[in-house]
Amino acid sequence: MKETIRSRLKELEKKAGQEPSTVYLQQPYLSDGRRFIRFTESAFWSPDIPIQDRPFDLITRLLENSMNGAGKCGFFFLDPAILSSSGSQSHHQTQPSIALLNVSHLWGSILYPKTLDAGYMEDGFLRLVLRNLSGDLEAASLDPTLVVQTIQTEVLLSYYYLYAACPVEGRYHCAIAVSLALGAGLNTLGPALHQRRKVYPPFSLATPDILPLAGNSVEETYRVKAFWAVLVLNNYWVAAYGFPSAMPTGIPIDTPWPSSAGGGATISTFLNGCDLHGFSPTGLVAKASALLEQVIAFSVSTADTPDPRTLDSFASISTRSRASLPPLSGDPPLVIAHVLTDVAILRSHSPYLGTSSAMRDTVLLAAGRVVENLEMANLHESVIDPILAPGKSDVDYDPPRAHKSDYP
Repeated sequence: MKETIRSRLKELEKKAGQEPSTVYLQQPYLSDGRRFIRFTESAFWSPDIPIQDRPFDLITRLLENSMNGAGKCGFFFLDPAILSSSGSQSHHQTQPSIALLNVSHLWGSILYPKTLDAGYMEDGFLRLVLRNLSGDLEAASLDPTLVVQTIQTEVLLSYYYLYAACPVEGRYHCAIAVSLALGAGLNTLGPALHQRRKVYPPFSLATPDILPLAGNSVEETYRVKAFWAVLVLNNYWVAAYGFPSAMPTGIPIDTPWPSSAGGGATISTFLNGCDLHGFSPTGLVAKASALLEQVIAFSVSTADTPDPRTLDSFASISTRSRASLPPLSGDPPLVIAHVLTDVAILRSHSPYLGTSSAMRDTVLLAAGRVVENLEMANLHESVIDPILAPGKSDVDYDPPRAHKSDYP
């Protein structure tokens, strides 16, 4: 048997042009080319459309404007210019991954359908995203740049499923984004980062960091924005479809608010009323979504009679949060922050409407503000906003029902 195996190996080596005495092995995990895995497009692209005629340049230029708007709400946290660098000869760290390009073009097919020929369908872009994303996930542990880009891809893909009303798929990709963010330590980017790197959960085996320390302030900023984009996305899913949350309860969060240098137990400091940072548009949205997530967790786990102290605490936090918000200007992030804060009031008080007239008045006033704020939102067809757009559409479609004051 052994002689047969040796003989067969020699035959294979000779066919491959190798010396029989030399064994050639390949490292399956450290190839630099793994990052640039491309799948065949034959299942999607029409063979009648020449490659040079495919409208990537046009849709990419349009997408840059849309992603700039999405960046204000935290959906797209990378520099939109990265989308136009895919065909350049610049360093690979400034180029988007294939899956990131695919999901960007997926959104482009929704926002700018008139720029695409019949051969470019939404479901085709979606298939490409899903096929290429698996390669990015596999290679992310070898490429720090790819980790952040893959989080961006998962965030945009999860928002797509929120737009498409597919909660199972959307929450699945949200959970992957949460896992990547926590695995990369993006929840602990605060002042103590250089002194300690906690592993979560604390009893897990020690493993090398997925992400090394950021090399510059720009890279650090992207990581901070990536974490808050993931947290806000998770809170949106909780708000839309209830618990459970993909973000573990009690996880330490020491990452500064977006566009802020202040860190240290960020969310707990905010909920305790001691917060002095995080007043940028994306910071306000992150705070409002965190408050709403906490309220939903409370309402889901509370019996018929709530703890008065906890209810009063949420009422105090909500009132304080509303008071800290700038006046409405129609800017989508600010409208979202106002709406989410009032929805938090609704969720915390509405189960107990029958306990007092004051409770009912509180709920009705909050509901009225939600409708008024949605009417003020300045949205147009090129704005990516799967959260604000449905509510505004409902108000615009049926104003009499939206303004109905006598709620059952």
